[in-house]
Amino acid sequence: LIEVATNPEVELVRNGLVIGERFSPGVDINTRGTSWSVAKSFYAALIGIALEEGWLTDLDQPASEFLSEWVGSDKEAVTIRDILEMRAGYGADSGIYYETDQSSFAIDFPKTAEQGTAFEYSNPTYQLLEPIILRSTGMDAHAYLTEKILLPIGVDPNLIGMWLDRTGTNPLTYMGLDMTPLDMARFGLLYARNGVWDGDQIVPGSYCILYTSPSPRD
Repeated sequence: LIEVATNPEVELVRNGLVIGERFSPGVDINTRGTSWSVAKSFYAALIGIALEEGWLTDLDQPASEFLSEWVGSDKEAVTIRDILEMRAGYGADSGIYYETDQSSFAIDFPKTAEQGTAFEYSNPTYQLLEPIILRSTGMDAHAYLTEKILLPIGVDPNLIGMWLDRTGTNPLTYMGLDMTPLDMARFGLLYARNGVWDGDQIVPGSYCILYTSPSPRD
């Protein structure tokens, strides 16, 4: 079941087939809706691909190896796993949306708890994926998403919206992506099939299982 919130659209998919649709007045199958925080899962999938390609060592690698601003700070030991699980020690913050440079805001955001402990939903935590992806792979998050996931699963990047912050240069990795419900369904099926699309392993299967399973730290 895929529902896009900004324009009420519902796409019901079973065994890879569309078995039901519902659209609000003025909306149809080609209408794009904003994914909001569902976008987090798209960019988190890129971490699994970067691991497979060797750009990252493992999930317990300190993020400070890419976020040099953290070296020598109380964030130096925060791992990529901590970020993915929202255990980086960041508190919740909705103000990031109004910042100009949202990646710098996320990097500089104050740490208020010990990393690796309690889960706390935090948009600045997931915006950290933007500089990590860029600095590890050499590609910005939108370009990496396009090459590694969107094109392989048949999503035309020219027909979707990919959000930047107000600098006009930093991809948003905690929210955004304007897509049709069918595009969203494609991504959902990718995860449901453990990262396989048309016989090709797009996202590592072990990573898909890990990312969609409860954390042992809960």
